[in-house]
Amino acid sequence: MDSNVLSKQNSLYLKQHSDNPIHWQIYSAEILETAKKMGKPVFISIGYSSCHWCHVMAHESFSDKKIADFINKNFVAIKVDREEFPDVDQLYQKVSGVLSGRGGWPLNVFLTSDLKPYFIGTYFPLESRSGIPSFMEVMTHLIDLHKNQKDNLNTEGEKILEELKQFRHLEKRVKFEGHFPPPSAILNALSNFQDKEAGGYGEPPKFPHFAFLEWASEQILEGMIPREQGEHIVKTMELMMMGGTYDHVRGGIHRYSTDKFWLVPHFEKMLYDQAGLLRVLSKMTHFYPSPLFFDAIIQTLDYLEREMLSEDGYFMSAQDADSEGHEGWYFTFSLEEFRQTLRDASDVLGPYQEKWEQWFNQKEKGNFEGDLNVISLAPQLKEGYYDQNGWEEIRKIRQALLDQRKQRIPPATDSKGVASWNFMILSALCDVVQHSKVPQIASQAIELLNNIIERLPNNFIIIDKEKHVI
Repeated sequence: MDSNVLSKQNSLYLKQHSDNPIHWQIYSAEILETAKKMGKPVFISIGYSSCHWCHVMAHESFSDKKIADFINKNFVAIKVDREEFPDVDQLYQKVSGVLSGRGGWPLNVFLTSDLKPYFIGTYFPLESRSGIPSFMEVMTHLIDLHKNQKDNLNTEGEKILEELKQFRHLEKRVKFEGHFPPPSAILNALSNFQDKEAGGYGEPPKFPHFAFLEWASEQILEGMIPREQGEHIVKTMELMMMGGTYDHVRGGIHRYSTDKFWLVPHFEKMLYDQAGLLRVLSKMTHFYPSPLFFDAIIQTLDYLEREMLSEDGYFMSAQDADSEGHEGWYFTFSLEEFRQTLRDASDVLGPYQEKWEQWFNQKEKGNFEGDLNVISLAPQLKEGYYDQNGWEEIRKIRQALLDQRKQRIPPATDSKGVASWNFMILSALCDVVQHSKVPQIASQAIELLNNIIERLPNNFIIIDKEKHVI
C-alpha cells in the first residue's frame, strides 16, 4: 500500500496532512475493500481545512512518529475532507450521535475489518489530561478489542447501522390534524433557555443559529411576536454583533463563541455563516436601523468580495482560525499594538484617546491567550459611540486596525467551491437587495450578484449537449 498520497489531492485539508508520517489513503470503495481483504481495522479521520481542533490533533498526534508507526502497522488509515464527502461525514456524525450523543470535528472513526463501526470520538490529546485518555491509549485498547472480540464488535456495529436505518425510515406515518403553534408559543417554549444577560439561548459554546433568528425577524416584521419576545431577539443580535464573534476589523462572522458573552470565538470563518448573517441583518434593519447592523452588512459584503471571491467567480468555502501556527494571531491585538496602531493613524483620528480602549474592550492582560485582545465593542458604553460623531470614530478605528492587520500573515483560505454554500450566498445577496434601504448597500450587493451569476454555469451547473440542466 502506498505511503501518504495526500499531496496529490486538490483538497486543501488533505494537503495539510500530506507531510504526516501516517500512510493516509483517499476514501474510496477500493481502499475499503483492500482493508477487508487484509483483515485490518479501518481508521477514518474526518475534518476540514479551517477546523482549529483538527489542526491541534494534526500537530500533536498525526505528526508524531510513534503514533504514526502504530497506525501504519495496525490500521488502514483514511483521511476525509467533510466538504468533499458530506454523505460520509453525515453518516458517521449520526453514528457518533448514537454512540455518544455528540459529534464534531475532527471525527475519528474506527471500523472493524468487516467495515462495522465500533468506536467514534472527536479530539484526543497526545498525552492524557483532565480525564481524557491519550490517543495512543485509545488506539491500543481498540486494537486489543479488535483482536479478541471482533465478532462482538461486528454484532454491535451491525446493530448501530440497523438503528440508523430505523431512524431514517419510520414504520408509521403520523397524520397531523392540528395547527402549527403560533410564533409566540414557540418563543414561549424557548423562554426558559434565554440568556437574559448576554442574549441568545443556552450555555456556551454559543452558535449564531441564523436560521432561527431569521425566522424570528420575519415574524417580528409581520407583527406575530409580542414586544418582550422581540426585544430578546434584537438584544441577541446586537450583543452578538458587538462581541468578538463578529470581525469588527474586516467584516464577516466567526463560527461560534466559546463564552456566553460572544467575546472570544473560534476564529474560523465559514461561507455559509456569512450568508446567514446577511439574511438576518438585512431583515432586522427594517425594525432596528442600527449603524452597527448597516455597517456590518457593508463590511461583510466587502469581506466576501475581497477575501472570499475566487478568480473563477465563485465564493471560496472557508478561512482558517490559525495563522503562523496559532489560533487567533491574525485577528487579535495586544494593548500596546492597539495603542500604537491608533497613534500611527493620528492624521486621521487625531490625538489618541483612552476612551477608545474602553470602547473596544482592550485590556493590559488581554481577554485571549498571551495577553492578546479580541476586538469587540463594550455594550455598556454604547451611548458613548452610538451617535454620529462616536460612530465615525468607530469606523476610522476599524479602518486603522485593518490597515495594520493587512501587514500580517493571513490565515489560509480553502479555495474549494461548495455549490450549496454559494447558492446560499446568492440567496442572501438577493435579500440584501430586496430589504436594504441604503443605495450604497444595494448597489454593492447587486455588483456581487452580477459578478457571480455571469460565471455560475461554468462553476456549478452541468449542461448536456441538448442544453438541459442536470
